[in-house]
Amino acid sequence: MNSYTIHLLREHKQELYIDWKESIQFMNNPHLDDYKWDEELNQEVFDLTFRSLETGDKGSYTNLRQFYGKLLEKDWCMNYLTAAFQQFRRSILKLIVNEESSKDRIVELYEEVDEWFDPVITNVVSDCAEKWHHAYMKQREAVRELTAPMIPVFNKICVLPLIGNISDDRAEIIKGNLLDGIVQYRAEYVLLDITGVPVVDTYVANHLIQATEAASMLGSTCIIVGIRPEIAQTLVSLGIKLNVLTFFNLHKGIEYVLQQA
Repeated sequence: MNSYTIHLLREHKQELYIDWKESIQFMNNPHLDDYKWDEELNQEVFDLTFRSLETGDKGSYTNLRQFYGKLLEKDWCMNYLTAAFQQFRRSILKLIVNEESSKDRIVELYEEVDEWFDPVITNVVSDCAEKWHHAYMKQREAVRELTAPMIPVFNKICVLPLIGNISDDRAEIIKGNLLDGIVQYRAEYVLLDITGVPVVDTYVANHLIQATEAASMLGSTCIIVGIRPEIAQTLVSLGIKLNVLTFFNLHKGIEYVLQQA
């Protein structure tokens, strides 16, 4: 930022702030309501942006990014930040137009301001997207663990409880958790408990067969427990053979494994 522009901004700092703040507060966007009336927040955003303009900090925008990095954890904050920076640019343009008579000079000054603000807004969007992606991946991992948690119950014996309908995505998660758990716990026996699976048809049975076959390649024996009478009838009527040992409930399965072990 050249010395003339900085001098202009400093000379009109207060009126710049008033125009900027009032313009934000007049914005008709319900997602801004929790932010635009916060005097302390408005003042802090304005001061940080103004200081960054003064110092010509258009490289990493360190102070700004550190500040709004914390703000990005709140709902709809990106709406406020992008609106704040866009309005700051418009308020500066209004100031330049009022103070300068030469059109060429106005264009020159605005291009300089524009060059500073564009990367700032790009960084806000990029940083926000990165935070959302990180939060999404953490939630996805938590769901993955809850979808089919591998539970060690005895030495080298684990239980993998399955609850709810099994889709393609869930089947992949189940298979991944099963194989990872076998390696982690050095499991020789895994009891797949399908008590909480409402429907076991050809589709679900195929996924279970694939999972047990993959486990056998790691030297682990899978036993399916929780076979209810209606599930047994369905499997027989469909001509499906699971090709693994099955038990009515988890207790019977554990009894069998302990005898083998």
